[in-house]
Amino acid sequence: MIERTGKSRVILVRLSNHRGAKSLVFGSHSLINRIRRTLWVQQQLEEACGEGYLDIDIEACYEFVTLLNMRDHDELNGQPVTEQIYVHSKLMIVDDRWVLVGSANINDRSLLGDGDSELAVTIADMDHSVHDLDGSGTPEPCRTFARDLRQKAWRKWMGSAAAECEEALDKPALQASWEKIQSIAKKNAIAYETVFNFTPRDIFKLQISRDDEYYEGERPKLNRDVLASSIWPTLAVNKTNQPSDREKMPFSERFWFEYNMNKFSKKNRLNEIDGYFTLLPAEWTSGENNLIPFNMRLIARNDQKTSDLQLSINSTDNKRVIT
Repeated sequence: MIERTGKSRVILVRLSNHRGAKSLVFGSHSLINRIRRTLWVQQQLEEACGEGYLDIDIEACYEFVTLLNMRDHDELNGQPVTEQIYVHSKLMIVDDRWVLVGSANINDRSLLGDGDSELAVTIADMDHSVHDLDGSGTPEPCRTFARDLRQKAWRKWMGSAAAECEEALDKPALQASWEKIQSIAKKNAIAYETVFNFTPRDIFKLQISRDDEYYEGERPKLNRDVLASSIWPTLAVNKTNQPSDREKMPFSERFWFEYNMNKFSKKNRLNEIDGYFTLLPAEWTSGENNLIPFNMRLIARNDQKTSDLQLSINSTDNKRVIT
């Protein structure tokens, strides 16, 4: 986020995306890569794994985990707008039996008890019933509070799609259930990416004119022939930034000045969106180093005499970070 204050500019750099992506996707022992290691071990000995797990297609992990974002959209002065739904509280529901809710993070600062003033509680009520959670025909014990809370939360997040997801609400571990949720989230993500150029995405689009061809079929997989999207979705990873690139992002006054409704002739795609789930772009910023190797206080304030905006550069040799 960049704010202008008189002749100076205050630059606030947030690293939450980098750290979150390391925990979920990019880190060698992230959630996704631990699953990839396990899948690799099914074919090889673990000691020999090394980086061999990278040979496992990331989509193979989606049989075991579904990564979702929540996003909403509306119209402002006749123009389509969108925003990610950011929820700070943490909620975990396990097997319709246990509920963990609170603000504590899974790290030492929150859990050692002498750091952040965070709190989380585990809820397990005595009222229970049995349900077939995975369609196997085997009834499993469930606690009423946990099951009711999950179903209410899912109905809210699924929105208008809840009616077609009754089986998923009843049998969350059934393969058809999580495949249905993934399908809805993927459809929503494609609709958002079609209308809004600046939403996070896996693939950087070289030409806007390729939108029709790009979104009618399956997404291309990230490979040597396809560029990954940068922290700014309108840029490719490790592409040298130009001052004019700021005009492609919503914080630019020129962006809104040139916000032409003809450009958003595909805004009707927003009518296809059901609920708030979208697929997390797991490979967004893949290969990009978003950790600035300076003390944050040194770059928090940037006094300038000119109107040129400073942009980050991720050069491959990591010798130049700010230009």
